[in-house]
Amino acid sequence: ESLRLFSPSGILVRRSVKEYTFPGTDVTIDPDVMIIIPAQAIHLDETYYENPNEFKPERFSLEAIESRHKCSYLAFGEGPRRCIGERQGMIHLMTGLVTIIRNFHIEPVLLPKTLRSKRVEFMGQRLGSNLFIKIIPRNIANTHP
Repeated sequence: ESLRLFSPSGILVRRSVKEYTFPGTDVTIDPDVMIIIPAQAIHLDETYYENPNEFKPERFSLEAIESRHKCSYLAFGEGPRRCIGERQGMIHLMTGLVTIIRNFHIEPVLLPKTLRSKRVEFMGQRLGSNLFIKIIPRNIANTHP
């Protein structure tokens, strides 16, 4: 869900290798044409995600994934040209998350509205959040024999 909201790449760029006509239309793409796919716009499209600006991890339950178009999530691209580092990236993400949870206790912190950050955009990516956390080191010395 984080990668949907804050895509590593806002767009995907591909080049057509042969002529293609979209089924049921008169629209044809010629060979050697640059195609720009607006991944970030798709990730924030209400057609695929209800209340798309809200963080909802349940969007990625197996049931939810199967209920929407397979190309509505493009954080790593799709098809034969999708990112070969997707699996490695997910393993690193899980390892990092487990390490943080193992070593720290995390609590939400509610701040007055005057101290909350504003959303900022940089190169089409939305930065900033209203989620603040308190990170407390765990005493893991007593958890091992």
